[in-house]
Amino acid sequence: MDRPTIDRDNIIERFVLGQLTDAELDAFLTYQLFHPEIKTEVEALRAVAKTTRGLAPSRQVKWWQKRGIQIGLLLLTVVLGVALWQLAGRGRQHDTSPAAPQQQNTEPPTLITPGDTTETHPPPPSSRQIAADFRPNPHLEALLGPGRFRGNADEQPAWVKTPPAEQQCESAATMCRINLRGQLRGDIEAIKQFRWLLFSNKPADFTALRPLQSGSFSTKNNPDQTIGIDAGISLRLAPGLYYYLIEDAESGATYFTGKLTVR
Repeated sequence: MDRPTIDRDNIIERFVLGQLTDAELDAFLTYQLFHPEIKTEVEALRAVAKTTRGLAPSRQVKWWQKRGIQIGLLLLTVVLGVALWQLAGRGRQHDTSPAAPQQQNTEPPTLITPGDTTETHPPPPSSRQIAADFRPNPHLEALLGPGRFRGNADEQPAWVKTPPAEQQCESAATMCRINLRGQLRGDIEAIKQFRWLLFSNKPADFTALRPLQSGSFSTKNNPDQTIGIDAGISLRLAPGLYYYLIEDAESGATYFTGKLTVR
C-alpha cells in the first residue's frame, strides 16, 4: 500500500470507522510501521469522530449475562456436531462402492544422521500474523482517554492529571515499564477501589473479561487536596498492541483507557 492508494480509497477515514477489509487493514498497519508520521492524521480524525459520536456510558455486566451467551453457543455447537455425525453415518451406509486402494509412496524416506550438518530453520512469521498482533480493537479505540459515567458528577472521582493515553516499548527483549500515574479529586475510599487491567488486542479477550494482568494502585494525599495514584508495572510482553484500563473494582465502571505498543 502507498500514499496515493490511501488518499484515493479513503483508507484513513475507513480505518477509524472500522470499515476496512482484512487485506486493506493488514496493508495499512504494515504501512504505519514504516511511516509512523501518518499516526498524526489518524489521531486527528479519531478525535473528530469521538466528539461527533460520543462515548457510551459504562454499564456493569452481570455474570449471568456473560455466561448465558457462552452456554448458548456451547449448546448450539453440540447440536450441530450431533447432526453432522448422523449425516456422516447415513452417507457411509449408502456408499457401497469399494474403496480405491491407497497409492503407496515408493520414495525412500529422508534420514538425518547424527553426522549430518545440514541446518534447518523454522519459516519466518507471515506478515499477516504480524499485522494481526497490531490490529486495533475498535471497541477499545473508541474508549481511549477518561471515561464518562451516569449519576451525579459531584459523587464521581474527577481526573486532575491522567496517565498517558498511548505508550510504547521499543524493545520486546527487555522488560516494558508501563506508566499508570495520575491525580484525582474525590473520595479517597472510592479511589482506593481502583484497579488496572491489561488486555491483548483480541476482541474476544476483552468481551470475555480475560485480562493478561491486573493489579491495584498505591494512593497518596497531596498538599493541593488531590489524591495521587501509582502502579509500578514492569512486564515482559511479546510484540503487539495492548490496552490498559483503570476501573472501579466494585462497580466495574471504567475511569480510563489507554494503549501500549510493543515492538
